[in-house]
Amino acid sequence: MDIYGIEAEMEWYPLSDLTLFVNYTYNISEIAEDENNADLEGNDLPNEPRHQTHFGFRYQNPRIVNVGVTANYYADIYFDNENTLKESGYFTLDASVSRRFFDRLTAYVNVENLFNEEYPIFRSLSSGDTLAPGLIVNGGVKIEF
Repeated sequence: MDIYGIEAEMEWYPLSDLTLFVNYTYNISEIAEDENNADLEGNDLPNEPRHQTHFGFRYQNPRIVNVGVTANYYADIYFDNENTLKESGYFTLDASVSRRFFDRLTAYVNVENLFNEEYPIFRSLSSGDTLAPGLIVNGGVKIEF
């Protein structure tokens, strides 16, 4: 198998407590040689998107609140070695909010897939698609000793 690509990332700090960021990955993951099935040679490896990008912001002001938002895009994902089961791409949005109290206590809420996007995480002709769970929300309180 051949795996190569390029990744670039950029961050900008327009304010002392605000970070804007973007990154991009171009990933080539191909079957270079298959002694059992030469027809697979040159195909993309399953579950490896060719393009992905993430962008968003982080606002960090411990006296008030910490907020982060990340947009994620994944494109051209194959789910089989034959490259017949393909997802052309999907977009998700994640967010997090946290607040520190009393120097040792932090409350937080994290949200993944804010728009409840349905996309396959596994595809099979025999057993069908397995979809991502959709909107995921978790929260908690962290106590530091």
